Amino acid sequence: MFISFVVWFFSGKPSDDPGSPSYIPSIFSFTSQAKQSRRVEDRYERLIKRRTPAPVEPINENVQLAADALLDLQNAPLFCDRGTDPDPDPLEANLRALGVQYAELQDEHKGLQENVRKGRFTYTNLNNEQMRNLTGLKSCALFLWVLSLISMFIKPVGKICPGDQLLLVLMKLRLSLTNADLAIRFKICPTIVSKIFSKCLPVISQNLKFLIEWPSKAKVLKNMPSCFKHKYKNCRVIIDCTEVFIQRPANLDTRQVCYSNYKSHNTIKFLVGITPYGTVSFLSQMWGGRISDKELTIQSGFLEKLEYGDVVLADGGFLISEELAIYGASLAIPPFTRGKKQLSMKEVETARRLSRVRIHVERAIERIKNFRILQPTMQISLVRHADDIVTVCAALTNLMGRLVK
Repeated sequence: MFISFVVWFFSGKPSDDPGSPSYIPSIFSFTSQAKQSRRVEDRYERLIKRRTPAPVEPINENVQLAADALLDLQNAPLFCDRGTDPDPDPLEANLRALGVQYAELQDEHKGLQENVRKGRFTYTNLNNEQMRNLTGLKSCALFLWVLSLISMFIKPVGKICPGDQLLLVLMKLRLSLTNADLAIRFKICPTIVSKIFSKCLPVISQNLKFLIEWPSKAKVLKNMPSCFKHKYKNCRVIIDCTEVFIQRPANLDTRQVCYSNYKSHNTIKFLVGITPYGTVSFLSQMWGGRISDKELTIQSGFLEKLEYGDVVLADGGFLISEELAIYGASLAIPPFTRGKKQLSMKEVETARRLSRVRIHVERAIERIKNFRILQPTMQISLVRHADDIVTVCAALTNLMGRLVK
């Protein structure tokens, strides 16, 4: 029986590779020597191709010129300033230069700010002597202490800080400067000066009134000066009234209330009480100059502060013995020549001794009136601030130290 086979090869020829579709298995395990030699030769040719580098394409003329220029630049000598290192990164060098320039501008800005600050009229530029002359406070430290009491209640007005506002008010009280003068000094307009004064003065008065303290009897005895100990050891207070001239009011009723027969002028009047060692311990409200010393003392609330055994030293115009007796206190005033041609030797000695100690209240009042806003004549526009003005002036005198030692 004859069987014919048709053999198809995918590649057109048989293959000896078992993985090839044209591979036909053979029962014979040998391969011809010619085929084996050819395989070795092909493998060798492929190895040679892998080791041989690819052909280099011709270089563009522009690329060649650029490469030559870079080589020339690389070989060129490098020059730099002595003390500096070449910076390979231009951006980093620019940043460094800008940083140096910024630091210089910052220093210049600080210098200009300092020059402006020194050229401006401000409390930080004053020394102790200038502070004393301008405000009556004996040192800048004392000014800062007063400022610490009020700074939280005062807001800046434009470029005028609370410290400069305090300085402005105290200068007006101490020197009686006009609003125009203060406006030039602080480089603001007069209306702003008026606004600052009107708003700050009540705040300063409210926060300094605690300095006008009515001391306990024990404290008065502890600090009693030697000139009081022999004859007036129970003295609690020395009182006197003083008047401040004011401009003539336009209102007729006000003019009548303020006219003082004693001064022959329109005045405001207030009662001052000082301790034997000279600090202001009592200050009444303002009254029209027409009121008498006795009536002012009764109306002021002074009598309610007295205790049993207290001695009050006063001038001859204070005929308040009966009123003091209600509170168990007594009055020491100079003797009168009423119904007599002259005083006896004993009365003269009593008057002389009393005048030596009573003069301290006049010195205390003089301290208050050294604030020139109270002299010679107060402007009518300031009369409505009179209570606050006198309160601040009296409180500041208590910061000047003891009057009687």
